[in-house]
Amino acid sequence: MQLLGYFLAGRAKLHPPPSSWPFSAERKHWLYDEIEAPAGAAGPFTHRILFSDGNVLEVPFRDVLVGSISLPEEWTKQRPLASAKQAASG
Repeated sequence: MQLLGYFLAGRAKLHPPPSSWPFSAERKHWLYDEIEAPAGAAGPFTHRILFSDGNVLEVPFRDVLVGSISLPEEWTKQRPLASAKQAASG
């Protein structure tokens, strides 16, 4: 597993979705993220995260730490999904 750590360079901002956002806001999922680095990569940087409800979280940061760790094997095994009926019955 890859880890990304950084120190904030300002306040995080949450940008609401456009009024024409076509997707459901019922369940929020992290869709993807991107990191913007200025020319020369001296910082500050910006981490943007797009959520399924259309919100975008923008986090200014500096001093990046990148690492990796090994997870226990039982954490990484694929598990079958329960059917909707099983999940509803608890």
